[in-house]
Amino acid sequence: MRRLFINLVGCSMAAFALLATSCQPDPGETLPTPNFPEQVTAQVAAGDIYTLAIEPNQDWTVSIPEDATYFTILDNENEVYSVSGKAGNHEIQIKVADIRDYNADHTCDVTLTMGPKKAVIATLTLGKLTRTIEIYDVCLESNLDWVYGEDTQFEYAAEQVGAEGVTLNWGENGLDMFCHRVKIVSNFTWKIDGTPAWIQAIENNTEDVTELWIKGDAANYPMEDATATLSFLDANDNSVAAVATLKVSIASAKNIFAFEDFDNEYTFNHEGKLYNIFSASYLEGNAEGSVISTNEELCAYTVSFEEMGGGFIFPSFENEWINCTVSPWDTTDDAKIQYRNISIGVTANQDSDRQALVVVLPKSIVNTFEDKNEPYELIEMSATGMGASGKLNAEFEKYHVTTIKQLAPPGAITLTNEAELPTVMWKKVGDGSDISYDFPDVKDGYELLYTNKWDSDDASFSFNGTYTSVEYCYFDNASGNMKTMSDAESWVKVEPFGTAGGFKLTMNPTESSNKHWETKSYYNGAYWSYVAFKNGDDVVAVISCLYNLDYSLTGGNEGGNAGLSFTYPQYAAEYDGSTLEQLTSGEYYQMIVGNFGEMPVWQLTYSKTAATMSGISGINTDWTFVYVDEADKSWLTFEMGEMSTIAMNESGNGKSGILIFKDSNNVMKLALICTLNIK
Repeated sequence: MRRLFINLVGCSMAAFALLATSCQPDPGETLPTPNFPEQVTAQVAAGDIYTLAIEPNQDWTVSIPEDATYFTILDNENEVYSVSGKAGNHEIQIKVADIRDYNADHTCDVTLTMGPKKAVIATLTLGKLTRTIEIYDVCLESNLDWVYGEDTQFEYAAEQVGAEGVTLNWGENGLDMFCHRVKIVSNFTWKIDGTPAWIQAIENNTEDVTELWIKGDAANYPMEDATATLSFLDANDNSVAAVATLKVSIASAKNIFAFEDFDNEYTFNHEGKLYNIFSASYLEGNAEGSVISTNEELCAYTVSFEEMGGGFIFPSFENEWINCTVSPWDTTDDAKIQYRNISIGVTANQDSDRQALVVVLPKSIVNTFEDKNEPYELIEMSATGMGASGKLNAEFEKYHVTTIKQLAPPGAITLTNEAELPTVMWKKVGDGSDISYDFPDVKDGYELLYTNKWDSDDASFSFNGTYTSVEYCYFDNASGNMKTMSDAESWVKVEPFGTAGGFKLTMNPTESSNKHWETKSYYNGAYWSYVAFKNGDDVVAVISCLYNLDYSLTGGNEGGNAGLSFTYPQYAAEYDGSTLEQLTSGEYYQMIVGNFGEMPVWQLTYSKTAATMSGISGINTDWTFVYVDEADKSWLTFEMGEMSTIAMNESGNGKSGILIFKDSNNVMKLALICTLNIK
């Protein structure tokens, strides 16, 4: 057993000796001289990966200092400080940390070691950055809306904001607040210093591109004009001075005063119900909207105008039939500007049609009036010295909330197709009218004006009650007496029409027919007569009949009788981008009258394709129309009716088409230029 152990040990030792002898280097084999590459010097950027190509001719190690915290060597997915390999071609990747340093350069030596020798083969430098910041102002539409962009939400100016800075405007982009947008382009994380109390706090923002809101603080809007300078600082280094500044201005909040959600005009019936355009009916309720202002007492006024005769217009502030209430200031809300509700209603009407302007003013303005109960300072006086002009002074137009109209109760007579007759005026009249003086006991008096020779054929009436006879009469201007006319003498005729109580009222005056003695408005040059409806000996209703072909109910009264208007003017511009104007000069006007002769020329313009609320009144349904250029039919469509509609499709954008309207005698009555200008 002992001999076996000794033999095993001996064998083991012999094997070890043999192995040791085989690992010794061959005395005749020598290593090549290390072939270190030429040293490289390079600038690198944060986040870069820099690649070095090496071709060592023996085993090698590439290393960087372990204190080079901005640099590491990539070994597959690992970040190390050294990497080794065999002789041959290799690429060494040096990763640069994605860290921005704005205060110092960072350098790293890359060392290649082969055997006992080593050499620096590359020196990489991560240079310190210069902080940069650029500020660009948002682009605005003419109405102060912001222009939408492509690469950013909004579009910004090409040049940076200058020393004038930016201004916080009220109501930009549909926002009722002081606000603005700027674009910040920077290469560092910044913060803002110097924000005044009237600007909401602005959070720190990172480098690259930021669309920055600058919003006013509703609780701290200044009551006087104010400016502030915002400083852009390094959010991570408080020792650095401001890199850029931005001047911000804000207007006095006390100048903010506007009305919202009100139409230009509202109509109530005699019961006090409000007309609803969408249901085409009268409904319970008031005209509602808001006033936007600072905390100041507000005073409501109603202004009406009465024609006193001879062209004299008298303003009145006694319109108790209108109720206008303004909600009180909300003391629980700390905002310096608030929305306060305005509600406008009317009482029942037992008399004629009536109308008044509603005006809401700050108490500070009312205190400047000589008489707070009768503030004539509100009224524009007539240039002719005939009392008021019928309008507010221009400086008070911003305080005009809306116009309220209320209809008289339906009387004995109704113009049954009034909505179809844009050239006919029909209204119930009361105290102060000619009828009230000449027929003081008559309850139902009406004023009827024809401005088109076809009105006699088109208009139809109904009598709600009983009458046994009709008397034609007029007030003779020469003698000052009322005179009657026989059926044969009268230029006004009432003839039964349609169902029981229905009638037509025709007017065919001659040169010798009596004219109205006044020169105001449509009375000027109008033929005039009365039609008195009698039940036995009692006069139960009277129509004051006026005939004036030189008057247009929709404007343009220079001898023509074709007047156009939007059927729903309060919606045409808002919803459809529509405008309608009569032309009296210019290229289109000259072209039409030069080629077709004298006629009224109107231009309709759409800036949107929709035309649902832009129906046009004033085009006689008996007329026919032609296209001046037949090619216009491809994009322009006209539909005749009670509310004539015109459609233009997008293929006609930038074009104008012309429609000529003729009467049954082929006489040209109207030219309508239709323009599509979608922006």
